[in-house]
Amino acid sequence: MKIASRTLIRVAVPAALAGLAMPLALASPAAAVAGSGINRWGSYVAYNAASGFSNTVTVTAPGGVLTVTDTAGIAVGFGCIQVNATTATCGLAAGVSNFTANLGDRDDSFTDSLPAPTFRVVLNAGSGKDTVTTGGANDVVSVGDGFADTVNCDGGTGDIANGDALDTFVGCELHNP
Repeated sequence: MKIASRTLIRVAVPAALAGLAMPLALASPAAAVAGSGINRWGSYVAYNAASGFSNTVTVTAPGGVLTVTDTAGIAVGFGCIQVNATTATCGLAAGVSNFTANLGDRDDSFTDSLPAPTFRVVLNAGSGKDTVTTGGANDVVSVGDGFADTVNCDGGTGDIANGDALDTFVGCELHNP
């Protein structure tokens, strides 16, 4: 009996370990790295692009639900739900007062498609030739990185855009330079 149980252990333990390791081996090469991440804490939403990605971000609210899409992929954190690899929802848009976005190190695009004024966007475009369109609700946009960025504050009041001489500003109440 002891011989049979030892043989069983010798065969079963390696097989079990191989079975546990197999999903890890299969999942690792296929696991994609998202180009950004998003979180929501109460009325505050934070979007952060990952380094090395060119992000195209669109903020909408179909049916009143805050929806963020990034063609480079988006990973969700606290307060948001993954819809698919490129889209996340983060509760009702009406409950958001501040949306912070950091676009990162490539040529990026950010479009807030919500009617003005919905919430304040505070955006740092990072480096690269970026295109930014906000919803016009006392937004603050920083693009001064030596590249020819384009910022459209889409009207509203109290929008501030900071950049350099290469940048183009449209509809921003105050911009530097």
